[in-house]
Amino acid sequence: MSKIFIYCFLTLLILTAKVYAVSLDEAIFNVSEKNHKILSGQSHIQSILEDSNISSIVYRPKLTLNSSVGHKQIETTTFSKYSPTSIDFNVKQTIFDGYKGRYLMQKAKEEFYKAEFEQSLLEQSIFLDTIKAYIDLLHYDKLLKLNNENKIILGEELESSSFQFSLGDIKRSDLLLAEAKYNKAIFDISDIEKKIINLSTVFINLTEMKPVDLTVPVIKYNSLPASLNEAILIANTEHPRILLNQHVINSANLDTKIIESEKFPQLNLNANYSNDWNSLSTIKRSKTLSILGSISIPLYDSGLINSKLRKSSLLENKFKLNALHTQNEVIENITNNWNLLESLEDSLSSENNFLLVNIEILKAIDEERKNGISSNLDFLNAQNSVIQSKIRLSKYQFDQLYYSYKLLNSIGRLNLKSLLS
Repeated sequence: MSKIFIYCFLTLLILTAKVYAVSLDEAIFNVSEKNHKILSGQSHIQSILEDSNISSIVYRPKLTLNSSVGHKQIETTTFSKYSPTSIDFNVKQTIFDGYKGRYLMQKAKEEFYKAEFEQSLLEQSIFLDTIKAYIDLLHYDKLLKLNNENKIILGEELESSSFQFSLGDIKRSDLLLAEAKYNKAIFDISDIEKKIINLSTVFINLTEMKPVDLTVPVIKYNSLPASLNEAILIANTEHPRILLNQHVINSANLDTKIIESEKFPQLNLNANYSNDWNSLSTIKRSKTLSILGSISIPLYDSGLINSKLRKSSLLENKFKLNALHTQNEVIENITNNWNLLESLEDSLSSENNFLLVNIEILKAIDEERKNGISSNLDFLNAQNSVIQSKIRLSKYQFDQLYYSYKLLNSIGRLNLKSLLS
């Protein structure tokens, strides 16, 4: 019962979505504009940018203006009252902090770059999920048509087998095999229909668009590398994971410099101007101007700074090793995708030739059937072979399309610029 409810709910979800033809470019653009994860990441980048602005503001001069106006009444043997007034203006500025302020500003920029490359990784992952859902829908839609054709052929084959069995021309095992093939075709069609509904739900969740009138996308091959070596070179300079690790290392190096800055003296400047009025005082009005410099020299910290430096250095080395590991993973992924695409190209060529052979066999058997040499059952079997070859060829074609996009992803180019340019 619960399965039926879920199935009906998913069907209803698909039917109530927006209905219009959808190209892959439109789907990708819609994802970039409306996907909640992508929008959340963009907001995070803006907050990191504000952190960068704050880090630069912190080390600018600080100006403070204080003012007070009051009324005092004193009851003594001589009653008196007065209204004291004061204005105080203060300026503070750090003159030297061991370059800590400069390093903090640089670190804030590195954090911003890290956030940008993390966002790029997120976007490319979501774009790949969208492309996979789109291509899978195209694939299963074609599979559904081919399997429906196959079901008709197998139905005719079952009728022919039943007739020949009644004549004693074939064994009972042959009839049972024909029944099994027909029942499997029915099951395959049902399974494909369920997969189409599930894929449609995934596609709607990603794009907020109903997958209607999908068209086979044409990948922009000028974005693809011409060779495996070129693919690896592109990844080393463009892949977000590799670039992200570079900024992680830079950030760790700046952490070390920030700790080192604590060894230097700290020099600050404090300027103050105040103006006071007091009607009761002998001095009715007073003005004060002061400029004070202060220096703080670290003498002994029980080895705390050196301990922090050792820890920071170890972390930096760890990030460098992680970067090398990531680079190897990226190269391995590129190599696997490249080899898989080459293998698919060979499979496509082989299966296409096999399909042509099956079509020629079908034509020959059709001629033989007309001349009474081959039976109708032979003709139906040949038709089934053609359909099965088309099914395999379709899988290779859509796999080649998907893994071309996956290769783009593995070199770090599955972005709006490459997809929509």
